[in-house]
Amino acid sequence: DEDLQLHKIIKDLNNKILEMKSRAQVQFINGAAILRCEGYTNHWGKEIDDVLEMWEFIAKTAIGSYGILYLRNDETDIYNFTIYRIAKGKVEQLIDSMLSPTNSIIEEY
Repeated sequence: DEDLQLHKIIKDLNNKILEMKSRAQVQFINGAAILRCEGYTNHWGKEIDDVLEMWEFIAKTAIGSYGILYLRNDETDIYNFTIYRIAKGKVEQLIDSMLSPTNSIIEEY
């Protein structure tokens, strides 16, 4: 049954969120489960790795899921965001063109 499967996925996802001590949360809007995740860290570390691991979990267990996650790692690429896209059961890493390069699009230099 699809409802039982969805319930199990959301339960597992909520457990991952609790383990991560993340600011992520699952909300239901118009009958759809929506994951909201936000944050800002000083350095790339476990918190970011945990979010990316959660992203992979969602792609593998909730095949019909889709969404985007924007990350900016100013330790390796100060001027660009990276997009992590979930679609058709996989996560792809893409080059952002909407907010990048940041020095000419969103920053005043």
